[in-house]
Amino acid sequence: MTKHILTTTDWNEEWMSVLRSEEIEGRNDIWDKRAAKFTKQTKPSDYITTIIEKIALLPGESVFDMGCGAGATSIPIAAAGHKICACDFSQGMLDVLNESASAEAKANLTTKLMSWEDNWQTFGIEPKSFDVAISSRSLMCSNIKAGIEKLNTVARRRVYITLPVTVPYTEMNDDDTKPAQVAEESSFQYAINILLHEGYFPHVDYIDGHKLWGLLWWNPEKGKWD
Repeated sequence: MTKHILTTTDWNEEWMSVLRSEEIEGRNDIWDKRAAKFTKQTKPSDYITTIIEKIALLPGESVFDMGCGAGATSIPIAAAGHKICACDFSQGMLDVLNESASAEAKANLTTKLMSWEDNWQTFGIEPKSFDVAISSRSLMCSNIKAGIEKLNTVARRRVYITLPVTVPYTEMNDDDTKPAQVAEESSFQYAINILLHEGYFPHVDYIDGHKLWGLLWWNPEKGKWD
């Protein structure tokens, strides 16, 4: 079968059509059961060290962390003295976060049981209420555009997301008439195209870990480079 690079006029619709038959976001009960195994992810790692360095928070900046999981990113940011709101749809993950956080980190941590699909304002998350919004390895939702728009609404200065890096392509059937399957975890390239299409100019970097992660960051105001 021949590989064909995807072309489309609506990258978010393309992404959603790819995932309609898959359960990419998972259910909170599944993630609750997995939470105990995520304790090790709260410990220092090259990925966490690198992403915190690249985010380069300014003194006193506040942070919104959506899809925080067990707190791998939230805990060290809070321990460094930044006020952070860590949100996840899994109570099990938030329980691990609270158990793993030091007293120093807890003093700066607020947690909320909240999903990407929820109305964040009903949880007290107001527009422009945080300096920086981040989504570290967690924007694997079916509607990337909606997730990006929500992060943009919350952030005053900058938004950061990391997504797995692969090139999206379709595997065509032998008669070259119908896509047979699409490469998994190609959300990084979709996110870039969605951002550009919506008028944002993302910066791009990469973080090596157990897989290659793409780091995107941008000014939440359209048309601005930084």
